[in-house]
Amino acid sequence: MWITAGSICSNPEVTNADCVAHGFTLVPKPMVLANVDLGAGGILTEPVLAAGRVFVATSGGTVFMLEPDK
Repeated sequence: MWITAGSICSNPEVTNADCVAHGFTLVPKPMVLANVDLGAGGILTEPVLAAGRVFVATSGGTVFMLEPDK
C-alpha cells in the first residue's frame, strides 16, 4: 500500500471545499512513485493499469508498457 498525496475531488474541476456539496466524493490523490523519461513526447492522456503493469501513449505516437521490478 502506498501513501497518498492527500485528497482530491472525484471531479477534478470542483474544489475540495465544494466537492461533497456538489454530489461528488473526496478520493485519495495519487502520489508520483517514479518519474521515467520515455524520450518519446509527452503523455497527454490517463495511463491504463492492467495485470500489474502501466500502459501509456505518448504524443509522439508510441505506446509504452511499464512494469515494476520484481
